Amino acid sequence: MFLKLYFLLFYLIIIQDIIYGKVNIILDYTGYMLYSNIMTGKELVKLLKKNGWTLERIKGSHFIMYKDQKAISVPVHSNKDLPKGILNKLLKESGLK
Repeated sequence: MFLKLYFLLFYLIIIQDIIYGKVNIILDYTGYMLYSNIMTGKELVKLLKKNGWTLERIKGSHFIMYKDQKAISVPVHSNKDLPKGILNKLLKESGLK
């Protein structure tokens, strides 16, 4: 009974399901990311911009983004997917995970 109620509440608090082709990002009611799959650098830059990060400069193929005196360097290499470890690191640094 408790487990069914938990899953029902879980599905009720999810308010957004953003689908970027093969990428599936689900945000809960606070805006924190619950699930992510694969993402390119360009898609990550778009997601960061939606969450208040600003593009300060581009040095080579790395986009330097700032928010509240924090900096993140996002590698954007054409349409290549970001490796899982780098994606998770960048999401944690940005506060989205």
